Amino acid sequence: MNRQGAPALFVLSIMFLVFGTPSSVLAQSMKNAVDANTIFRQFLFEAEDSRAVDPKAFATLRAGLESADDELRLIAIRAFGRLERAESVRLLINLIADESAEIRAEVANALGQSVESISEPAGGERTELSVIATVHAALTSRLYKETDSKVRAVLAQTLGRLSFRNTQSIAAAEQPLSALLDMRDVESLPALLGVVDGLESLTRQNVGRHSLMSETVEGLRNIVIGPMPVVENTQDQDTLARVRRLAMSALAINGTVDRTMVEIALSDIDPQVRRLAATALGAADVLNERAALIMAALNDSVAMVRYEALRAYGGRLQSNDCQPIIDILNTDDGNMHLSLLALDLLANECPSDQSVDLILASVAGELTSNQTFFNWHRPAHALVS
Repeated sequence: MNRQGAPALFVLSIMFLVFGTPSSVLAQSMKNAVDANTIFRQFLFEAEDSRAVDPKAFATLRAGLESADDELRLIAIRAFGRLERAESVRLLINLIADESAEIRAEVANALGQSVESISEPAGGERTELSVIATVHAALTSRLYKETDSKVRAVLAQTLGRLSFRNTQSIAAAEQPLSALLDMRDVESLPALLGVVDGLESLTRQNVGRHSLMSETVEGLRNIVIGPMPVVENTQDQDTLARVRRLAMSALAINGTVDRTMVEIALSDIDPQVRRLAATALGAADVLNERAALIMAALNDSVAMVRYEALRAYGGRLQSNDCQPIIDILNTDDGNMHLSLLALDLLANECPSDQSVDLILASVAGELTSNQTFFNWHRPAHALVS
């Protein structure tokens, strides 16, 4: 059967003959002339729900791929992706060049899902071509040709989450993504988000095995420090914020943050970008003017940023002075997370001239026999410290 082939009713009749009418539509189909696509849609749902362990259910999903109706094809494509079976790749791969952008995007995602539970064979580039290599080649080839920004986003995201086991393949996946980091026009924002998302996934999955190319680091750094397009609507502003978050995350994971980048990120209008920058203050092995940046982050208006800055202070600066931790305990006791972290940090080394024991004893003294569920945490943490 092809898309211009047998009418839907003929397909429906074949389905009935092969494995009967699904129970959920039996009564209705006997009484009324039900639309063929509606019934076939139900077949597809039931085939997916069964995980297509039955050859007949698998054949139903294959028939869905050849439907003339785009909605039915989308259902079948999503179903094949959710099955997470490598054998689905050969059925899906040719649809990556479909005339429908929605179909192309769904196929790219389904191809990634189909190889989710497997990894590339070990042995280097001369290893026999694997199914992951097949998917990698198809995604890369389409990424170079694709003109739709949203489809490019899905292609890039999927490329970044493939499970590679040798450094050559990881680098080969990074290169086409890196080449797209200079997109700045508003129309390309969805694609840029997908590219940075793909690079962040690639970096996170391959910590210790692969470091980003200098060109990629520079491209991500330029996203963090700007300038970026000026956008008016809320959706584009949110997209840009997500792009900066992912760029900052990828650079932090890769261990390639620097003072200028962190300083600018700590001034970002998006609190999540600032939180990631504060996290990097403690994680980065080498960072100029770390102490000044940590102190600036401790004064952020958002508690989650101050929390990460306090963690960084405890890990990097506490042995010199515990006063900033004590200040947080005194001024931020309305935020339970900050207060508890400060109490926990006071269990660590502090200069001998600071009366930490008295402070902890005072907080521990808040514990009474009639303590409520909501106010026992501080004294309990103080007792442990």
